[in-house]
Amino acid sequence: MTITHNDAAGLRVTLESLRPGLTDWPASEWEHVVVDGSPALSRPVLDDLPVGWPLVHLARPPRGVPDAFNQALTVVRGTYVWFLNGGDRLHDPMALARMLATLDRDPATDFVCGGAYLSRHGAALYPTFPRRTFLASILGRNWIYHQTVIYRRASLDRLGPFSTAYRVAEDYDHHVRGYIAGIRGTFTDEVLVDYDMGGGSSDVGAAFREFRLVHRSYRHQLPTLVNWGNEIVRTAEYGRIMGLRRLSATRLGAGLRPAWTWLNRRLRQRGRG
Repeated sequence: MTITHNDAAGLRVTLESLRPGLTDWPASEWEHVVVDGSPALSRPVLDDLPVGWPLVHLARPPRGVPDAFNQALTVVRGTYVWFLNGGDRLHDPMALARMLATLDRDPATDFVCGGAYLSRHGAALYPTFPRRTFLASILGRNWIYHQTVIYRRASLDRLGPFSTAYRVAEDYDHHVRGYIAGIRGTFTDEVLVDYDMGGGSSDVGAAFREFRLVHRSYRHQLPTLVNWGNEIVRTAEYGRIMGLRRLSATRLGAGLRPAWTWLNRRLRQRGRG
């Protein structure tokens, strides 16, 4: 599923990344649902798709990402669901195939989650991965990029629609509900997507305010230790991220940024290698 609005260039990037991988599968085995808030802009891009591309084009008024997710879920027919929004790219077609094979092998697995290679302003930064367990991946903040998750559709049906009460944390709310409901996930070292960090989730203040609202909403359904962990980790992570952003805004921090990016890349790749 791809959500797009006023971003024909980003939509083209996403579609081009999918061509090498998805053309290896017969069109009868997959479908591509595009929820489009600006069809006049997107039409020329969609018209360039190869003949036979199994496109399901939903032109809908733009009412936010969670509403678009829900619109897409009303029409999907496949066994598995993958959200790849406009501007994000498939990093490795083989990673996609291996993650689907993981779901095929174990019908009890509700989703499989991999990593993302982050970039900003067109510059590649470093890979990032979820934690090793579902709880660790949602403790305090969202450690899961929804673009890196392939869901079993039946599991999404069990959880119901994405909440439209959030602007940037609708996927986090969905993950927390999944954890409470006993949804089972497998976490891998596969780098599935190249993630464009220019979206709304880059607003750290808004994201952490919504994380706090999610924690408050489910505090009576979560164990006491998890509630304490959410408070501690959320507070520490917000302080860490804001501290790094303030440092990067200084002359010293700007000068250190390339070295920090290189070190971060090496450490993360070595840690997962």
